[in-house]
This record gives sequence, C-alpha cells and structure tokens, in this order.
Amino acid sequence: MSKIKLDYNYPIYYGVKNKYGYTISQLRIDYKNKEFEEGFFKQSVDILCKTKKEFDNKKSELIVCGFTEITR
Repeated sequence: MSKIKLDYNYPIYYGVKNKYGYTISQLRIDYKNKEFEEGFFKQSVDILCKTKKEFDNKKSELIVCGFTEITR
C-alpha cells in the first residue's frame, strides 16, 4: 500500500501492471460524485494493485457501495 496521503476531493487512480511492468488498466475513482471509470488516464497511479484479480475486486467493491460506472 502506498504511503501517499490521499485527498478524496480529487479523483484517485488505481492501476495494475502485467509481468513486464506495463500498465494494463487503470481505474479513476471520483469519491465526491460516487463515480468510477476504467481506462488509461495518466502515466503514474496513486495506488498500484498487485494482481488483476485485486483490481477487479476493487471494481466490484465500488459497484456494491453504490458507485456509478462511467462509460464512453
């Protein structure tokens, strides 16, 4: 887990990388508006998930908590 102090007034970025170190997916979470979006947004992330399963569990957790997924 990161030691960065997170400010929930701004979007928080989660990410997961493949075995070669390339980012395969990112999750932008807007806690203020209760929304999230999956895609590629920026070079670095606030919190790095160790596995794709952990990343998918975070998405499921957000849905259960009433967050809305933004699709484009």
